[in-house]
Amino acid sequence: MKYIGMIIGLAMLGYVAQEYVLKPKKQAQILQQEAEEAVQQQSLDIPPPPPEIEQAPPPVLSPSQLKRIRASTRDTNPDVRWEAAELLLKSRDPMADQILYQMLQQDGSPENKVKVIAILQERTGDRNVVAALSNALRDTESNVRLAALNALGQIGDPSAAPSIGSLLSDVDEGVRLQALRTLNELEAKRQTLATDRAARNQQKLEKYENKVREYEERQAELQRKQQAAQQ
Repeated sequence: MKYIGMIIGLAMLGYVAQEYVLKPKKQAQILQQEAEEAVQQQSLDIPPPPPEIEQAPPPVLSPSQLKRIRASTRDTNPDVRWEAAELLLKSRDPMADQILYQMLQQDGSPENKVKVIAILQERTGDRNVVAALSNALRDTESNVRLAALNALGQIGDPSAAPSIGSLLSDVDEGVRLQALRTLNELEAKRQTLATDRAARNQQKLEKYENKVREYEERQAELQRKQQAAQQ
């Protein structure tokens, strides 16, 4: 009996320890873990701060300086004129293109005109460029006409073909030869474009015909089901 009483006492002591010591401690640990998880979840819900946006550097040229640089494109020295034109282009001056077109038409230096053409030939799809280059085909200097022919061939706009064709009777045999080559380039690009368009049109027609066929098949199936239901 004595040992039984001791066993019962120890059991009761263990129960008391479980209920009043270990269990509260375990609950406190659970609460702490839940609090930490809540804080972590809250930090995940908060979006990160926006990035620091760097401001573009201020323009180098003031409006008054731009005005003087535009005037420099009419300088008596051709190198000064071209340097000024390049600076206007790099500065994205809104009048830069207009000045380029004026230089191509009026500048006294054939070298400057050829430089203008080298810039314009990179601008595909611009009708103003094609018009300016077509006008340059009438320049008195053969190297300017040659440069304009090369540029028009690179751009590949067929609307320039009549102006190019007018140089087939040019006094300079090199210009006549380049005119033929440029027309050949335009024709080759036209054929490539025609082939590509024909292939795309064929794909569109096949896709359309497939959709029509699928529609007709669905309609026929629907009619068969309706007829079967009526019998």
